Amino acid sequence: MKIRFIFLSLLITACGGGGGSSDNSTSTAKIAPRITNLSKNYEVYENQNAAFTVTATDPDSTSLTYSISGTDASQFSIGSATGQVMFSNNPDFENPNDDNEDNQYQFSVAVSDGSLNDTEDFTVSILDDYSDNPDSDPECSVYIIEGDIAIPNTELCTMFRGGLLREFIIYVPQSYASQTSPLPLLFSLHGYTSRAEWNYNYTGFQDVADNNGFIAVYPQGSVFSSTGETHWNVGGWTTGSGTDDIDFLNSLIDYLPLNYSIDLNRVYSTGMSNGGFMSYHLACNLSTKIAAIASVTGSMTNKTYNDCDPKHPTPVLQIHGKLDGTVPYAGNADMKPIEEVMNYWVNYNGCNLTPTQTQIEDANGDGYGGTLTQYINCLNTVGVELYLLDAVGHEWPAINDDDDYDIHSADVIWDFLSKYNIDGLIQ
Repeated sequence: MKIRFIFLSLLITACGGGGGSSDNSTSTAKIAPRITNLSKNYEVYENQNAAFTVTATDPDSTSLTYSISGTDASQFSIGSATGQVMFSNNPDFENPNDDNEDNQYQFSVAVSDGSLNDTEDFTVSILDDYSDNPDSDPECSVYIIEGDIAIPNTELCTMFRGGLLREFIIYVPQSYASQTSPLPLLFSLHGYTSRAEWNYNYTGFQDVADNNGFIAVYPQGSVFSSTGETHWNVGGWTTGSGTDDIDFLNSLIDYLPLNYSIDLNRVYSTGMSNGGFMSYHLACNLSTKIAAIASVTGSMTNKTYNDCDPKHPTPVLQIHGKLDGTVPYAGNADMKPIEEVMNYWVNYNGCNLTPTQTQIEDANGDGYGGTLTQYINCLNTVGVELYLLDAVGHEWPAINDDDDYDIHSADVIWDFLSKYNIDGLIQ
């Protein structure tokens, strides 16, 4: 029995029993670093050096090294310790240096902890910074709307002017091909935050152009950088804008007669709201080329009013609603009262100070009547007229299936403007 007990004790000891010691050391496997950028595609404007920064993580190493390789790697450098990807030469959108010359730079970035690494593919796309684009002639194509519908007799044009990509829509009347004389030109300018295509849709000038034989152009305002909204630079609430809209519209007056038969003595401007302000701005600052203007819900900013320097008696038409809260009839800090605007042009044009007034009939009893005030016997037999509508707000008055304002602005505007050329009343 004693021998068996000793053997059993030895067996237990050999198996680690009895509280004997054991080797508890372990070895941890090394973990590879990992690139953590969520995006693998970056967009960068031309003319700048920095592209983006590659980020990575490694739980067992704080010393990571970055390197770059691949198709367009030669166009970049990378901070070996920081992962910052930089262009070797600032990219030029107009003259791409990537392998496919499509402004899509492709390469791979590797991160290493000294023994293990991770690699990801990246693409950097170059965006056009229009500020370095030279002025260009317009390029025009058929105007296409949603559903790939081509609009007859209409083209959409783009051009670079003053470092900006500018657009405008041209409507040529159906009778253009059969016309034997040059046609008048009408600019129709949209309002603040609006677009040329919307102005094209709501003004109704296409039918009027077909019936009367003139070319209508709908220019697009630029984006006001401080608000991100489309605008015409007229001072007032657009003070601080760097856009030269006088130059843009002047360039269209120079360009369009090279491609269309246009009577340069009959160039007119109209617009709604900010577009009406811009029409006054043209009358004050480009009057040698603008025969007459009409404003719907617009006015004159203090800048336009104070700096106004017209060169000839200028016919002016204003259509305004008494309930307009955006451009109040009484004016505000950014704009002159409509009465002061009318008085300016009455005095400049040398009109009779006492106007004639006619009631605008409220045809269907909806309150949309008003008063037509006309100043006559002006220099060069021009006219100054105000349609003041009783129950209208900041709107483009029209008579159609949706609205009945007792006047149709497009007809009223053309009836007024078409009576004049740069020298005054057409005899």
